[in-house]
Order: sequence, then structure tokens, then C-alpha cells
Amino acid sequence: MKSHQKSSRRQFAATIAGLAATPLLVYRSTVAAETLKPKAVRPATVDAMMDIVRARYGKHLTEEQLKEVQRGIGQNFTVAERMKNFKLTNGDEPALIFRAEA
Repeated sequence: MKSHQKSSRRQFAATIAGLAATPLLVYRSTVAAETLKPKAVRPATVDAMMDIVRARYGKHLTEEQLKEVQRGIGQNFTVAERMKNFKLTNGDEPALIFRAEA
């Protein structure tokens, strides 16, 4: 059985900030926000992930915050499904090409 490590307040805050910021990064574009409609995607998986969040961080979060985390997890699954359905060909270029300047 694994021993549970105590996390510091700083680690906890960084984890929660990461969870909260992830949906914001995805929905930066208004076009993406209009085309992505929330739907019931894999509710069992979302529920399982929320059980983990509640077990690890539930005592530190209010019900409103837990609902926001659940909404973010659901949005991430919606985005993942859309990405899986977007077909690419071998010749498609990446959206961003990195070039180092000398």
C-alpha cells in the first residue's frame, strides 16, 4: 500500500490553479467557445475523476468550486473528443513552426 504524502499549501494551490486554468486556455478563442457545445461525454469517467478530486481536495473546496472543477473536467473531455474526431493527413503542417534566430 502506498503511503500518502502531505502536500504543502503551495503545491495544493498550484494544483488547483492548474485545474482551474486548463479550461480557460482551451476556450480562449470565441470561435472555439461557440463551436463547442457542452454535452454529456463519458459521464462515468467524469464522475470517477470527481471522486478523486473530492477524496484528495474536497475538504479544501466549497460546493461551488467543486462544480466548477467538474465543469472544467467535462469541457476537457468534450475538447478531447473533438480533437479525436478531427482528421489529419500526413501532409498537414503544424499550426506553429518554431524557428530559432541566430
